[in-house]
Amino acid sequence: MYEENPNFDAVAGGARLLVVDDEENIVLMISEALRVEGYEVDTASSGNEAVGQLGRREYDLVLTGLH
Repeated sequence: MYEENPNFDAVAGGARLLVVDDEENIVLMISEALRVEGYEVDTASSGNEAVGQLGRREYDLVLTGLH
C-alpha cells in the first residue's frame, strides 16, 4: 500500500512515535505509513493505555485523535 521514500531516512532515524486513537483502522493506517518511512511506532487505543506506555518508555512524538 505504501512505498518507501528514501528522502525521509535521515529524518526518521529510528525516532519512536506513539499513535493514539480509539478507531483501530485509523491507528493501523497511520502506524503502517510511519513504519514504512523508518519510524518505530507503538500504538494505544485509549488515553489511559497511552499514559501507561508513556510511563514505561520515552517517545519523540505522540500523535492523538481528538473528539
